[in-house]
Amino acid sequence: MLFQCITDNGELKYGESKGIITKDSSGKLQLQFVWNWLNGDQIDGTSEYIELADEN
Repeated sequence: MLFQCITDNGELKYGESKGIITKDSSGKLQLQFVWNWLNGDQIDGTSEYIELADEN
């Protein structure tokens, strides 16, 4: 995935990400991404997201 954002200072940043989407044993979605900025400081990292339980 390619992504873009505009910082609070008005700078346009862009990067790329590769990820996988899985389900855990209870059926909740999990997203795991490895990403990096393609301009500016060009740092990289990982992000993980999990589906929250529906309280209703």
